[in-house]
Amino acid sequence: MTLPVIILIISVIIVYAITFISAMLPMRRINKISPIDAIREINTQKNKSKEIKVPKIISKFLGVSRRNCI
Repeated sequence: MTLPVIILIISVIIVYAITFISAMLPMRRINKISPIDAIREINTQKNKSKEIKVPKIISKFLGVSRRNCI
């Protein structure tokens, strides 16, 4: 059983469009910030660790503690 060529072409076009859109959204946000401001923000940010709750089943499966720091 073979797939019609048109279905393959349409699926490739859809995958390409989704990938393109998902790459363009962050690029638009990045374009709004000047490079100098971005460098200043990186240097002034404090390294704050955030606690996250890991679900019980994942902590058992992966062997990590219930609370991790990012």
